[in-house]
Amino acid sequence: MNARDLSNDGFTLIELIISIAVVSILVIGIYNIIFVSTKTMSFQNEKDDYLVSGTYVIEYLSDEIRNGDYILPSYMIKNLDSTYPFNLKYVILNIDDKTHNYVTYYYTGKDIVRLSYQTDLTILPDISKFNGYNKLDAGVSDIGNSGLDINENMIYFDLTFGEVVTYKISSGINVENKIYR
Repeated sequence: MNARDLSNDGFTLIELIISIAVVSILVIGIYNIIFVSTKTMSFQNEKDDYLVSGTYVIEYLSDEIRNGDYILPSYMIKNLDSTYPFNLKYVILNIDDKTHNYVTYYYTGKDIVRLSYQTDLTILPDISKFNGYNKLDAGVSDIGNSGLDINENMIYFDLTFGEVVTYKISSGINVENKIYR
């Protein structure tokens, strides 16, 4: 065997360094593709969650409004606006035989909460009589201009979900024949 035959048996140090560099570049590229795909999927899943939550909240509130006998402006319930300044500006009244069922909602800064009161009296109650603390949904970051617009006979929902990634849902319900004045 001569010296020339031995030099062709393996890789040189430069070839080895170049091949490691090429493989490293390919691995970094694949990692970046996986990272970006995972981030995008996480972002989309969060938006989907907000869409589901928002749809649930709007449908729940809409069903309760549709099933209500009357809609009262929040100012008709004593101390409601001062006790819960971020309420949805309406109270639903259902009358079953002699029982009056009142329901209202307010925003805590994070959740929409349902309060209710049931009485046989025909006089409008004070908000202190309302009880229950049923969270309708978590993740609401803003209620915007949600509430009763008496001039247009509409209840508007303008809800934003999320903090970093936000999703806004808006809707309106005609309550023309239900407003108690």
